[in-house]
Amino acid sequence: MEDSAMQDAAMAARIRDILAELDGYVDVTVTVTSGIVTLCGTTLDGEKSRVSRNSPAALRALLRLRIA
Repeated sequence: MEDSAMQDAAMAARIRDILAELDGYVDVTVTVTSGIVTLCGTTLDGEKSRVSRNSPAALRALLRLRIA
């Protein structure tokens, strides 16, 4: 596997791990191609979504995500 493909795969795996920790992102797929991240699927909506995005778990997960 090429270096960039390995980086893409590692980035996608990390984002999937983060989404797995958050409520409402079970139906979201992650693809990374040449460093470009694409998320597709269905998330919570309305009030539930706002609560999920502002939860301590969501904030910790986003802070841990480092994209080189």
